[in-house]
This record gives sequence, C-alpha cells and structure tokens, in this order.
Amino acid sequence: MMRKFITILLFTLFAGGLYSVEDPTIKFRQGKKAYERKQYDTAKTYLMEFLKERPFEYEVRDTLFYLGEIYRNNKDYANAVSYYNRLAKRYPHSRYRKTIEFTTGYCYYYLKLHTKSKVHLLQYLEYVKDEMLDPGYYVDTTIILGAIEEENRQWRSAAQYYQNAILVIDRQIFLEKKNKDLREKKRDVLYALGIIYAERLDDKELAHIYLTGATELGQEVTPGLMFLMRKMSLTHLTTDNGLPDNSISDIQVDGDDVWISTWGGGLVRFSRSTQKFEKIPLPSGQLRDLYVDIDTVYITSFDGIFIYDKKRSETRKLALGDRVFTLAQKAFKDDRTIYFSTLMDGIIKYDTVKKNVEVLDRNSFVGSNQVYAIEADHRYLAFGTLDNGAVVKNKETGEVHYINVENGKLDGNNVKTLLIDGRYLWIGVHRFGIYRYDLERKTIKFLDWDLPYPSCLAKRGNKIWIGTSGHGIRIYDREKRTLDKITVLNGLSSNEVHHLQMEDDFIWIGYIDHGIDILYRPVKDRQ
Repeated sequence: MMRKFITILLFTLFAGGLYSVEDPTIKFRQGKKAYERKQYDTAKTYLMEFLKERPFEYEVRDTLFYLGEIYRNNKDYANAVSYYNRLAKRYPHSRYRKTIEFTTGYCYYYLKLHTKSKVHLLQYLEYVKDEMLDPGYYVDTTIILGAIEEENRQWRSAAQYYQNAILVIDRQIFLEKKNKDLREKKRDVLYALGIIYAERLDDKELAHIYLTGATELGQEVTPGLMFLMRKMSLTHLTTDNGLPDNSISDIQVDGDDVWISTWGGGLVRFSRSTQKFEKIPLPSGQLRDLYVDIDTVYITSFDGIFIYDKKRSETRKLALGDRVFTLAQKAFKDDRTIYFSTLMDGIIKYDTVKKNVEVLDRNSFVGSNQVYAIEADHRYLAFGTLDNGAVVKNKETGEVHYINVENGKLDGNNVKTLLIDGRYLWIGVHRFGIYRYDLERKTIKFLDWDLPYPSCLAKRGNKIWIGTSGHGIRIYDREKRTLDKITVLNGLSSNEVHHLQMEDDFIWIGYIDHGIDILYRPVKDRQ
C-alpha cells in the first residue's frame, strides 16, 4: 500500500511540474540556430551563456568553434584565435582539429603574424591530402601561403601556390557555374600571378596571359595596369638594341632566325636565342622585301633582285642576260616559282628548278609595268599594280579578270596590298581604303572603315589584320563582324605600319620609322 502511494506521489509531482529537469543544451541549440542564420550577435550571447553555465557538456566543443567563427567573421581575429586555441588544447582530438589549423592560420595572417600563420596552414595542408575534400579552405590556404611567400620574396614558391589555387578554383567553377565569390577569387589570383611574372620572374608571355585573364574577370584596368600590359605584350627592336635601321620593309621568321630587310640599312639576321643581330653584306642597302626559303633568301631592292645562299654566305644578282631588274618591290613564292614585282618591268617570274627567268609586263596578262603587290593560293594568282588596279588569274582555267577604275570596281588603281581569303580577295587601295572582292561571283564591296592608306594585310585565325600608314592597325573579326583598333594609344610604337608577320602567338610589326614591335597575342581565334 505504501509503495503504491509513493509511485502516485512521484507521478503527480512530475506531471504537475512541481519537480522538472531543465534541458541543459537549450541555450546551445538556440545559439547554434542563430549562428546558422548568421545572426552572430544573438548567437554569441546564447553560446557564451551556455559556455559559462555548462562548461563540461559535450557541446562545448561546438560552442568554442562557433564562437571562434563568429569572431573571425566579424574580423576580430585575436578573440577568434583565443577560442580556437582553447578548443585545440582542451579537445585535441575533436572533429575540428583539421579545420582549426586553417582558421587559426587564417587569423594569424590577418594579425600579421605570418610565421605562425604559415606553420598552421602548412599543417592544414598536411592533414588535407586531397584538396577536393575541402576545396574552399584549400583555396584560401594556398592563396594566403602565396601572399606570405610574396612577403618573403620567394616569387616562384608564391607563383606555385597561386597556380595550385587556380586549378581548384577552376574545378569548382565548373561545378558551381554561378558562384560569384569563386570568380572574384580567381580574378585576384590571376592578377597576383600576372604581377609576379611581369615584375619578378620576367616571363612576358605568362604575365600577359594572367593579366588578361584578370581583366576579363573584371579587374579594373587602371592606367598603371594598362601600361604594364602594354609593356608585357610588346617587345621592341630598334637601333638602340642593335637594329641597323628603324625603317623596316619586311620581316620573315625562319626558326630561331628572323630575317629583317630595311629601307636604308640593308639585310640583318636576328638570332632569337642570342638576341644578337648579324649584318648580311649585299650590293644594295635599300631593300624592299624578302622571301626566305630552306637554303636561300630572295631579296628585292632599289638596285635589283638578289639571291643569298645561307650555307655559303654568297650573294648573286638575278638578271636576264645583261638585263637587271631595278626598283624591285615584293617577293612571293608559289609552288616552284618565285614572283618579284617591280616598278619598271612588271613581274619577274623565276623558276627555282629550271633557273629560268621570264618577264610579265604590260604586254602580258598583267597589263602593267608598275606592279607592287603579289598574292596567291592553290586556285588564284593576283597582282596589285600602281596604274591598273588588281589582276587575278585562275590557275586552273587560265581565266583573267581585272578589278580597276575602268570597269567600275575600284575608286583608285594604286593597289598596295592583297590577301586571298577563301572566296574573297581583300584589296587595299592607296587613298581610298579596303575592298573585298568575291572571286566566285565577281562582285565587290567597299568597306567604309576610314582607312585611306592601307599598307599590308594578314590573316590570323578568323581575323583579318590591316596595317596602315598613319592609322595603326585594325583587326576585323569575320565571325562577329567587329573592327578593333590598335594604335600608339594602345601601346604601338608608331601608327606608320608597313609590315605584319604572323607567327603562332606573336605578331611582328615593322614600322616605317620606329623599328619593330613583337606583339604577344595568344591565338584564341585559331579554330
């Protein structure tokens, strides 16, 4: 009877609330909920009360970590470190032991205690063997270590950390395409890499790649950055570093050698590996153009046409009996034939196998003695004259058609440059500009780009490059149908462009008056 009475009494006490047990983790749970909602002030209040009232509960581990994170998010790094250290000392085997190596190192970095920061961050990397297990912290760790190495002037080590960060960021961007924070981090790291390679490691190609990437992701293009990018993208060759004449008539890349003809300083061979110039003795110093073959260099000049044997270092003049060809202009190889244009004798046709010389003047299909430009592909052969416009011959059918003022297709007959591009022939006419002639339909279109003095045309990927006398360079994107401009305002040494030579990621620019620029421009449009 007594036992039944006690049981009823206890049940009544508990049910009636006269005796109750309070949940010991209620303030922790309230603090955790506020923390997850990023209500940090509220979270801190609950968590600190919990820590004071219940210092031995299991949830103290989480509490110490959350408080450290709250202070870190509020940029109170000293208090953050104090909580991380308490957690590490009291619970060395907690599930946070790896993470707090990163968070502690992070805080020490912003407290400018870089030596301590590096110790913790390197320990974190030791713990995290696979960066994809914790990509966010891994990226921040490598970025901070890169910055510390920069402070220590360990440039290559810094670059390596930054490059590791980029690899992981790119993987995450692939997985999280709309993550704005990742793109901003990538922008900042690319910029840091660009500065290192530009100013410390002297690698212009990598510097330009990284700085360009940073600007594409939104890096502000300040005047200082613009100047640096110009510096990184351009190498300049002039009389100051060995070029005999700043007036450039032609440039031909031949492996390590670059052959350069000048208007008054003759022929030079520039060795890229040694960065040295070698003057090639010729009977004339007033050169106009080059064609570089395997063992031979064909040279046009004011005083005639020369053939230089590279192996023997010997030169001979091309002639037809006693007849020499002065005022020679362009040299162009088409299969086994070298064509030379002249301003007095029309076209000189030289068979490199039979060694035959033939003259194509005004009495031939060329129709002019004053020929300047030459162009050819597997179907067509084209010449630009100074008095009869352009003439095109179909090599398969023998059909010849003229593009000139007389038949209403051009506004001027002084043709300075030609470029065959598929079914189109691009024509640069002195004083008038650029025309595009459809070789199949026999129709022509004037491109009103305000470029009255085109001097050279070149093709690179899906773009047409146009050099001008006085207006710098224009780049026409055939797919987007856009026209970009490069002038002295964008870093060119001069607006007087005479020659463009394409070589993979480099464009060699020869000026009438300012030597050579070597423009580094990665080929993004090569399809």
